[in-house]
Amino acid sequence: MPNEAVLSAAGLRHEAQVPRAARASRYFQAMSIFMLAVVLVGFSRTLFLRPLFQVPAIPWYAYAHGSVMTMWFMLLVVQSSLVAAQRTDAHRRLGILGAALAVVVVILGLLITLKIPGHFKIVGYTSTGGPPHLTSLPTAIRALWGDIGTLTFFLVLVATGVCMRRRPEVHKRLMLLASMTMIAPALGRVTEFPDLSGITVAAPTVTVLLRIVPIGIALGLPLTLAAYDLRGSRRVHPATAWGLLGFVGVAVATRVVIPATAVGEALWKALG
Repeated sequence: MPNEAVLSAAGLRHEAQVPRAARASRYFQAMSIFMLAVVLVGFSRTLFLRPLFQVPAIPWYAYAHGSVMTMWFMLLVVQSSLVAAQRTDAHRRLGILGAALAVVVVILGLLITLKIPGHFKIVGYTSTGGPPHLTSLPTAIRALWGDIGTLTFFLVLVATGVCMRRRPEVHKRLMLLASMTMIAPALGRVTEFPDLSGITVAAPTVTVLLRIVPIGIALGLPLTLAAYDLRGSRRVHPATAWGLLGFVGVAVATRVVIPATAVGEALWKALG
């Protein structure tokens, strides 16, 4: 009968959509778990397991920043898991916490970033070892502006994602991209994990590779979202495309263009 045919077709479409939705949830959940794992491993030595290692003292705001960032990635895992479990009601309620947490992330991030010139002035620069942003003055200025750009882009992505919360396909991509912008420091600190410390001292070539690989991973993470889009719909979602363009634009502007200008150096001198 015609009605039975319509119902059957609708049922087939629904069955086809469920596995697709499940695959989507698995991707976003897996990426959030991966980034949380990177944060836990990367900051294990300098934050979570400090009593077990001989590491320099850090100020209170560094503890606060590390704790808030960890909370952000933990919340990302919870939120993606709630969506995977089809608990969108709880997901929406926790979204309020996420928005507030994002603001705190930016405030504490800026507090640390704006102290880079003063720290550089006290410590000076070293050509071997130490944080990468202390290898030279130009590199330190690029780090300052790069961090400012990253925090600004993170806030823009989160704010836009919150405004687009009623459009799930846009919302989840923007929130994931926002988290990907903040993962680079944790990836970089994975090389400081105790099991790798001996390698970095013994083999300078490996040291260089261990510093390059995290950068490559940080740049490659947003591309996995584009690959996910292409696999699912054979086109890159507009939110993903704009996010990737933003990644490139912010990186070029804040790490190449602005640091080379008088404005870039003026901010450094004003803060130092």
